[in-house]
Amino acid sequence: MRKKVYVFIMGFLATIAFAFNLNESGSFVNSINTYNVYIYLFVFLGICLVISKNYKKAKNKKTIFLISSLISISNLLALIYTKYNGLHILFSNFFMAFKSIIIFIGFFILFYYIVSAIWNMLTSKNHTYKNKILNFFFEEHPLIFTIIALAVIYIPLLFVIYPGDVCYDAFDQLKQYYGLPTASVRYINLLNPEVYINGHHSVLHTYVIGLINDFGIMLGNSNIGLFLNVLLQVALVVGCLSYCVLILKKFKIPLLVRLGIMMFYLLTGYLTIFSTAIYKDLPYCIFMLLYTITLMELVLDENISLKDILKVIIISSILVLLNKKAIYSVLIVLLVSSILYLFKKIKSRKIFLTIITVIFYIVVSDIIYPALYFTPGSVREPLAIPIQQISRLIITHENDLSSEELNAIEGILDYKNIKKYYVPNNVDYVKANLFNKEYTSEEMKEFILVYIKLFFKFPSTYISAFVNSTYEYFGGFNIKSPLPAASDSWNYIDKRITYSRVEWRENARKKLFNIYQLAMKLPLVGLLYTIPTYTWLLIIICAIILLKKETKYIIPAIPSFTALLLLLLSPVNGVMRYAFPIIFSMPMLIGYVLILKDKKRQFNFKLR
Repeated sequence: MRKKVYVFIMGFLATIAFAFNLNESGSFVNSINTYNVYIYLFVFLGICLVISKNYKKAKNKKTIFLISSLISISNLLALIYTKYNGLHILFSNFFMAFKSIIIFIGFFILFYYIVSAIWNMLTSKNHTYKNKILNFFFEEHPLIFTIIALAVIYIPLLFVIYPGDVCYDAFDQLKQYYGLPTASVRYINLLNPEVYINGHHSVLHTYVIGLINDFGIMLGNSNIGLFLNVLLQVALVVGCLSYCVLILKKFKIPLLVRLGIMMFYLLTGYLTIFSTAIYKDLPYCIFMLLYTITLMELVLDENISLKDILKVIIISSILVLLNKKAIYSVLIVLLVSSILYLFKKIKSRKIFLTIITVIFYIVVSDIIYPALYFTPGSVREPLAIPIQQISRLIITHENDLSSEELNAIEGILDYKNIKKYYVPNNVDYVKANLFNKEYTSEEMKEFILVYIKLFFKFPSTYISAFVNSTYEYFGGFNIKSPLPAASDSWNYIDKRITYSRVEWRENARKKLFNIYQLAMKLPLVGLLYTIPTYTWLLIIICAIILLKKETKYIIPAIPSFTALLLLLLSPVNGVMRYAFPIIFSMPMLIGYVLILKDKKRQFNFKLR
């Protein structure tokens, strides 16, 4: 009876957190979201069920307490910053501060038991599940199953999508390739005025899509070029998923988990729909997934061969060419592996050979690219957060800054027009219109020194600007579509990059995408389309791995965790594609954690 009372009280408090809004209202009644009473009843019963199922069953309670607190704080900040862009409202309105405390308590109760349920699921003993159908597909004929499943999805999809889609960045890349005026060229000083290729986008990817587009034009028109690019991406996805199926079998992951992983990749659209548009992020994320899987193999197989190391080197080398930020993942993996080897946690010295990737990246980016007059990307990109913080400072405290400080800022940013372009959760407008590409090294030095100095004078402003640029990656659970931008949304005159789609295909494409939009609104399913779901799953997975005695198991999670840290430098808040490296790898990381529970498990390292 006591348990039922506790469950009821906690369920009620958690439902209150769901029901309350943070409008500046002086009454509780006006603070309640205007949802139907049946929705509140459904939420209440669902929360009570979760609490009841996991009541006093939590393992590693201190860790779960910490993670739940962080999730609750993130979601409370998301609520506040979405509406007010800062915490000032809490200090000016007692009732708002009180409501925030109530919401935090409700969030904590809810997330404590959700995290407990996830933790128990990932750490409890696997139950053997036998099914003739699943065994036939995943054990006896895994590759045939993959090919048939992909054919069922891709054949009608490609027919409707033809010739495919192109995102804005891909158009920018193609314009670079053809020497046409483009946005990424306007804010850098080209090494050679006649060579538009630059490091804002992957040079490798730019040349690949450009050459394929040329080939399509030779065969008939630009539509064929676009379709061939889409086919290449589809082939990459098919190859990756086939490899995933073999790894699932190799790791002897439970059949139901394998089914869930494959359904995620096949049906959510993250791989299938996303691959029907030219996107520089798709090949990068695919190779990030492959890199993660190869690291799993190295960690789980005590006998690391030279062939295994070469596979890691090849995949990671392509990875860093597809996205220069990936070098941080490679460096951290190399550093952690080296430390573990020194402490005799990893036996093979062959792991040091992965430094070849780092050397390769340096040679290509610092020697080969400049020799070919490929201009490096603008320094404004890694300065996104500092630029946003300085912009907010100008908005709120310009009169408190000295003329010397303003002059130092003006060397890099046209601060007098910041109010015109400032958007709290998107620094792109300030970067694109106010960044001085003609800055000198002395001006940049002065800007950085003033930036550091002003942090100690206005820390709350800096923190608010940072939170405003990143909170959607950790809280709010806002549903975001993974569907690509359509090519007909962008109009270009040059026939080499002008694509067309007949009207009936366009209508069919919209109807298809509407199905995904409806799926996103379904309870629980919608969580698959929120970034914080994957952020906190990754943190939970890392916590579970680190609590094990063998720290080497953390290595396969490093690429995804590095990608998570890079989200903290994001120029735009809550962009789904920025989180794709984490999302793509998450199903395989879940399967990886599940098999770590059984240290005696014998893996079949001969792929068939």
